[in-house]
Amino acid sequence: MTQPLVPSRAATDVPALAVSGLRVTFSTETGDVEAVRDVAISVQPGETVALVGESGSGKSTVALAALRLLPGNARLSGQVLVDGQDIAAAGGRALRELRGESVSMVFQEPATALDPLMRVGHQIAEVLRNHGDLGRSEAWTRAVDLLGRVGIPDPAQRARAFPHQLSGGQRQRVVIAMAVANDPKMLIADEPTTALDVTVQADILDMLRGLARERRMGLLLVTHNMGVVADTADRVAVMYQGEIVEEGEVEQVLLHPRHEYSQRLLAAVPRLQVAEGQEPSTTGAATSTVPAVLAEDLTVTYGRGATAVHAVDGVSLRIEPGRTVGLVGESGSGKSTVTKVVLGLLPPTQGTIQVLGSDPFRIHGRARRALRRGVGVVMQDPSASLDPRMTVGDCIAEPILVHERRRSRRERDAKVGAILDAVHLSRGLVQRSPRELSGGQRQRVSLARALVLGPQLLVADEPTSALDVSVQRSVLDLIQELQTELGFACLFVSHDLAVVQEVSDTVYVMREGRVVEHGPTAGTLSHPETGYTRRLLAAVPVPDPQLQRERRTAWRELKTKDDTVA
Repeated sequence: MTQPLVPSRAATDVPALAVSGLRVTFSTETGDVEAVRDVAISVQPGETVALVGESGSGKSTVALAALRLLPGNARLSGQVLVDGQDIAAAGGRALRELRGESVSMVFQEPATALDPLMRVGHQIAEVLRNHGDLGRSEAWTRAVDLLGRVGIPDPAQRARAFPHQLSGGQRQRVVIAMAVANDPKMLIADEPTTALDVTVQADILDMLRGLARERRMGLLLVTHNMGVVADTADRVAVMYQGEIVEEGEVEQVLLHPRHEYSQRLLAAVPRLQVAEGQEPSTTGAATSTVPAVLAEDLTVTYGRGATAVHAVDGVSLRIEPGRTVGLVGESGSGKSTVTKVVLGLLPPTQGTIQVLGSDPFRIHGRARRALRRGVGVVMQDPSASLDPRMTVGDCIAEPILVHERRRSRRERDAKVGAILDAVHLSRGLVQRSPRELSGGQRQRVSLARALVLGPQLLVADEPTSALDVSVQRSVLDLIQELQTELGFACLFVSHDLAVVQEVSDTVYVMREGRVVEHGPTAGTLSHPETGYTRRLLAAVPVPDPQLQRERRTAWRELKTKDDTVA
């Protein structure tokens, strides 16, 4: 970033955020639940503090308390000061002025934070007018300027776009522009990069870090990604079961953690091997000489003539039985389109596709049902893929009802129980609703549902990106364990190259609809041949602050070179 959005503030001794003795208790039907106990944390102007911990640790509750956004069943005690002002004591107009002017928030999912029916420029202008005496024209001009300052290309045109017309990274930049529009003293970012590709994540983190330092704005970063912490934070506070169990400088906490919980969190982080390593062992035994997936020269085109877009352009892909292929690339690279073709959801414009020996677009009736029976799917968000009106047992049993109608209820129950055992879940969960489970439990239910029919191919689309590191570790271990036992092939789609390096035998790197590089995972990711793959790898943050500073410098150099070539 070449210049701050506004002139830098003068130094001050008043913390941007000062929390002391914070307790938050939720009243529930089964009694009171104490979510946060005696938490104290401070953020100085221009400082970035990371608040880390697993789901349920209380970190998001602390963040929401700082803006007094807790639900009505929450009771709060203690003190929360924003730029010296007690937000707990503020009410009415004073509270509205504090929010936006003194403290603001960036939420995890920009799609839910933006009005889908309102142009993004008008949404930023509305924030400006709500907290200042600006006319419509002046507010619009400043909104366009803000979009340009947060890295949106052609901001005057993009300001007239609706949220669905922007990429995920651009939507997150719009949310950040709204959050900093009124020059707040304190910015709280709750998992702002979880669903973003590594290069987009690197851009967003670079921007947030620059904003904090240039505007002397305090930044509280709520995250479970230790690489993001190493890349961004000055200090770290680790939360466990509602309490801060460790706090200190980022180097001390990440490189020499004292508390057992901090050590456990860091041990669970997938580590990108930046030097050449051993080739991953084959995770499953090959059970057939026929490839599980064989795609040759796939092309998928949207539109016609001069406006035609080649979402996939000449892609060839091969997955052997019992093996895992990783498919990586930025948003818009075409990996999701390839996945849809493999699943038989989107026919190719040109080229051929064979899944388990059959073309999914040339078979019908029983043959097509048999093919679908042989393919299991695990999606990124288990909350969206599991029907909330059904019990866990019914969610898992549904594929049996569709493909094995003659089975008795006793046989179905036995099969559901067996797969629950396989994914290490209690059989007592069958009568529970998916919403009653944790994120990791829901993803295990999704995996059980995908594997209950014993498929020959598992398609896993970002199956761990939204999970805490320890839960992510258990799900990855489980997939590899079940693959060894059952021998299925796996197409693993992810933007997390450290995870792909760990689980896959072969990797395909996509850019702008084409495969730019592929080969054995260890060799390809340790010694990439293309600048694009090198830039992807350099963008992956690692949980070592000293090493990450070197990697960040390398990423900037590669990005500058790539932009110059483009």
